[in-house]
Amino acid sequence: IVACPAAKAVVAIAAVYQELIRSQFDLKVVPISREILIAAANLRATLNCRLPDAIHLATAQQYGSEFFLTADKAIKVPTSMRCLTLDELLAN
Repeated sequence: IVACPAAKAVVAIAAVYQELIRSQFDLKVVPISREILIAAANLRATLNCRLPDAIHLATAQQYGSEFFLTADKAIKVPTSMRCLTLDELLAN
């Protein structure tokens, strides 16, 4: 969740993500199952997304997430969830 900002040395954005993870959201770390990997392969084919994104999306779907929080403004998400960018979150 903080790899891209950290890689680009955008310390402020990485810090915001880390604070969000620690304080405001009930985020869970869950194991990845075969079912999630199969769903990720299907998402990768239908949404034309990268494997890490597909795994995150499939995991979110599996656990019934309504929102997908990302800094990637171009990512496509399944119609069952809403993409929420960090910019949108911070604007509210």
